[in-house]
Amino acid sequence: MNPFVTLKGCKVELRLGGLPAALTGSVAGWGQDVFILYSGSRYTYIPFRHIERLAPAGHKDRAGMTNTEAAAGDEGAIHEKVTSLRKILTYARGLFSEVYFSSGRPIYGYVSSVMNDYFIFCSPVYHTVAVSLQHLKYISPCPATAAPYNLSPGQFTPRPSPVTLARTFEMQLRKLEGELIIFNLGMLPGETGVLATAGEQMLELTGEDGVSSYIPYEQIQSVHVP
Repeated sequence: MNPFVTLKGCKVELRLGGLPAALTGSVAGWGQDVFILYSGSRYTYIPFRHIERLAPAGHKDRAGMTNTEAAAGDEGAIHEKVTSLRKILTYARGLFSEVYFSSGRPIYGYVSSVMNDYFIFCSPVYHTVAVSLQHLKYISPCPATAAPYNLSPGQFTPRPSPVTLARTFEMQLRKLEGELIIFNLGMLPGETGVLATAGEQMLELTGEDGVSSYIPYEQIQSVHVP
């Protein structure tokens, strides 16, 4: 029997690697590589590989929970008959969503394209961001009435990507050779510069001081052109 069957509809606490606080919500379902929480107002889709610990929240059982916690609603649900994270992302295209991908904070915007191992996320702040599926911690579509920063549709017009999209994240990085780019939203020093070369194992990034640093492909969570 699937171990999650006994938790269906129950409130749980879930810890993810890299997140400072646990996520809580009722168990709404799961797929082949994704776990689904319902917070009472929206769903959160979490890849299994990033879950460090999952346990019932407190000592409440299903009968002791509120109706909002126990019964997942239909608004924002995109997982009916969808069994994989990649398909969840495909169904989320065009929905204002919150995503977290090891950057230290969530960002908000829309999924616009889903490729083999990465997706394109259009953000009012960061514009067009390529995000590695390997590093995605969760995606949570917001209620239909929500809009990024209260912007009207006319105010939020994501800039098109300066390059065509490649099938894989590594190939997409190679397409950006010679461009001024920002890795991982620029959260740490040394993540902004010109992509001088994309080698077999590592990327050469030239910083503002003209000094090169070398970064393995596996360390790149996201990339965007400022």
